[in-house]
Amino acid sequence: MTFKQFETLVDNPTPEKRVASVRVGVRLYNATGQLAVTDMVFQEGNKTTGYAPCLSEMLVATGRKRKVNAVIHGDTKLVLFNDGSAACGCTATIRPTTKTRRLSLSQGYGAQMLEVGNAEIDDTVVIDSLSAIVQLGGVDAVHSGFFPYVQDGMSRHIVQLDGAATILFDYSERDGGVGS
Repeated sequence: MTFKQFETLVDNPTPEKRVASVRVGVRLYNATGQLAVTDMVFQEGNKTTGYAPCLSEMLVATGRKRKVNAVIHGDTKLVLFNDGSAACGCTATIRPTTKTRRLSLSQGYGAQMLEVGNAEIDDTVVIDSLSAIVQLGGVDAVHSGFFPYVQDGMSRHIVQLDGAATILFDYSERDGGVGS
């Protein structure tokens, strides 16, 4: 059975009021086969991020921007520093210097992994957690998993690839806001 993720944005016509209830229905027209609804996630905001909150909507920008770059060979662990009081989204730009069949980026000890497929020499892979996009050579890329973020304090990241690459993490430190 093939699973398909479906997401939709529902605007609140009266944003000054809280949502009291939600009714969800499924309508099928001229269909055959089976339908199984496995999970439903309701989240605040206009960015779909799965089971993690969208950081750009709940944090306060500090104006402190950070860029961290590295040359990596094979599987590598990197530690990023964040002087903000809250986690923040980031953009990881990866440029393979050798052909790679697998590329993944994860948090901590391997949790919240995002995987991207093949990348050629000098392809540019952009993983942007604030916009929730992954691009390979300027085109939206097939990927799976969770978008990375930079934890407050020290944030550990594992980059796994079968080759070598340069990587640039770009992020703005944030402090907790009203919604955090």
